[in-house]
Amino acid sequence: MTTPRRRPILMAATFLLSSLLPSTASAGVAPIVPLADEVVLTRLERQLALETMRPDERAGLRAAFETHGTGLVVLSYARRLIRIVTGPDGRETPKDIVAARTVPGSGLSIPSEAVAGMATREDLYISLTVTRSRSSKPYEWRIWTYAEWRDDLDGMNPTNDSADSMAAAWAGGAYVHRQTGSGDRYSHWPCNEEELDEWPSDGSPNVGTAWSFNEFGTWGCPMHWALADIRVRTDRLVGRTDNVVYKYYHTYGGLEYDVSFSRSPGISISPTKEQWSLALFGTYTHKAWPAPWRASSSPAAAPTSA
Repeated sequence: MTTPRRRPILMAATFLLSSLLPSTASAGVAPIVPLADEVVLTRLERQLALETMRPDERAGLRAAFETHGTGLVVLSYARRLIRIVTGPDGRETPKDIVAARTVPGSGLSIPSEAVAGMATREDLYISLTVTRSRSSKPYEWRIWTYAEWRDDLDGMNPTNDSADSMAAAWAGGAYVHRQTGSGDRYSHWPCNEEELDEWPSDGSPNVGTAWSFNEFGTWGCPMHWALADIRVRTDRLVGRTDNVVYKYYHTYGGLEYDVSFSRSPGISISPTKEQWSLALFGTYTHKAWPAPWRASSSPAAAPTSA
């Protein structure tokens, strides 16, 4: 794992729009052309996801969900809410909060604190979002990994020098075009809105990447939330539907850890002691339409920064 270095943080902006999910396309924004067998979230599924997001998660992802069908398409969204149970021996065990909200007729089930009730409020919240943002070469997908800790510090140790990690891996061989991280810490005196010292710590070309951060900052302020936005691209559609996997690694042994990746896709950590992980899965399709359809179509690339 590389040595952390303080640097300017790209902070997520809140978009002030008149409605939660506008139905009209933005002027000058090219529509996204569907790929063969591509499955996207429905309007009701996107609305449920947005309504039940944590505020800082929503601030970072709202624009993506609102531009569905124009600037990009939302392919999948997954979430876990976790309570940390500490045993007499000090060993931590993550327990899922399973109370969820669903959309009638949909397979999407989203754990929700509002359903679970305050008595089962989570200690750790993680989510994975997968979108596609280009319709022609180079094809582009965006993988968003999010994590948020509660401020009562359950499961967090102020003396822990080990870094936690958000790791994402994908099948299909796409390369990382760009990745950015954002986040902050709780505003307990004396830190006063200390930024999260998040850094890209590990990676494997065309397979996966990890972002890491320390639980507590220079002034002793705990981590609040972190978001990584990973853009992957390829010039060739390989004709499959594949998985994206996100693993959140929580470490508490004061050790130096390394995250590694395999093409399955798979993610692992070394050493394996005094840590636990949580996994989420998403899917994306990289299949071209049959040649006659392609010959009669002119899919335009959605405008994204180069």
